[in-house]
Amino acid sequence: MTAAQLVETLIALWVAGGERCQDLQTLRADAALATLLGDELPATPTMRDFRETCHVEDPPLWRAGEKAAIPEESAPLAGAGAANRRILAAVQQHAPQRTATLDVDATILEAHKHTAPVTDEGTRGYQPVVAVWAEQDLLVHDEFRDGQVPAGCGNVRILERAVARLPPGITQTFVRGDSAL
Repeated sequence: MTAAQLVETLIALWVAGGERCQDLQTLRADAALATLLGDELPATPTMRDFRETCHVEDPPLWRAGEKAAIPEESAPLAGAGAANRRILAAVQQHAPQRTATLDVDATILEAHKHTAPVTDEGTRGYQPVVAVWAEQDLLVHDEFRDGQVPAGCGNVRILERAVARLPPGITQTFVRGDSAL
C-alpha cells in the first residue's frame, strides 16, 4: 500500500467515525470500503507506524518561548499534501471554477491527553488553521498548531501556501477570514 493509499485510509477511518488506529479492526471486515479504497485496509500496527512517521520533534517554524510551536511539515504529511493537490486538480478538471474564495480559520480543538498544551481558553488542545476553497468545498491547505499559538500568527505563510496549491484555471482569488486573519 502506498503512502497516498495510507492517507486515504486514515481519512476513511476518520469519516467512518474512527478515533484510533485500533478502530481499523472493525473496518477491515467492510468489503465495500476495501473496494472503494482499491485494497484491503492495513493492519493496525501498519497504520500506527505510518502515523508515527508524521510526527516531527524539531525545529518549529515559530516558537513563543518554549510553550507554543508550529512544526515544519514532515515528509509523510507533505505526501498527504501532494495527494490533496491531485484531488484538487481532478475536481477542477471535472467541475472547473474560475474563482477561488479561500475561507481561512483557526479553531481550538479540545484534547484530553496530558501532553496537549493548555490553550488561551484554559483547556488542553490544539489550534489547527485551515484554508477551504468555498466554491468547491475542498480543503486547500492546513497547518497543525499547538493550542496557544495566536490565531493571527503566520497567516501570510498560510495564504501563500494555499494560493500556491490551487489548481490551474483560477483567474480570481478572494480571501475570507475573521479578525484574527
